[in-house]
Amino acid sequence: MRVMKKWWPLVAAIVAIFLDGIYAKALSGIIVTGFWQAPVMGLPIFILLISIFDDMNFNNVWLALAVGIIADSYFWGVFGIYAVALPLAVVYGRYLSRILPENFLVRWIIVIIGTSLIIVYIWLIFNFTKMAQLTLGQLALHLLGNLFLTTFIFAIYYNPTRALVENYPFFEDLDRYSLH
Repeated sequence: MRVMKKWWPLVAAIVAIFLDGIYAKALSGIIVTGFWQAPVMGLPIFILLISIFDDMNFNNVWLALAVGIIADSYFWGVFGIYAVALPLAVVYGRYLSRILPENFLVRWIIVIIGTSLIIVYIWLIFNFTKMAQLTLGQLALHLLGNLFLTTFIFAIYYNPTRALVENYPFFEDLDRYSLH
């Protein structure tokens, strides 16, 4: 059982992938309207929160890469979108969590900026590869919607993710985290 504890963040990240689909389906009438469009960014929010709460654990980069590959096959069918964006999000979250104050508001700002950067990255990939043609106006609507939906998902994920990371750091010996 002790070995399994090291893998709980991976299991939770896979659940976050499926929750993104559930949120998108359940909130479809709200997240896509005539005025704004909100991409569901639950998985990137989860990964960013893990990197913020456990900024000393480099294994989170590997977690993000593995989950990114799984998410790419689930969402896009093309490898490299989340497989690149999520490890970069971990590096971004780790760095900022070390230099900025540790409080809810600062972490919310880190996550809002991080998810916005991922949205811009996905927009660039889609436009350069001609997978989809989205205008700057559509990108702006996605970023506006991201502000609201990310705030909602962030509020839901914040405490459970913190408890998960504090009790089950990814692929780390729990003794390393105890205060002897």
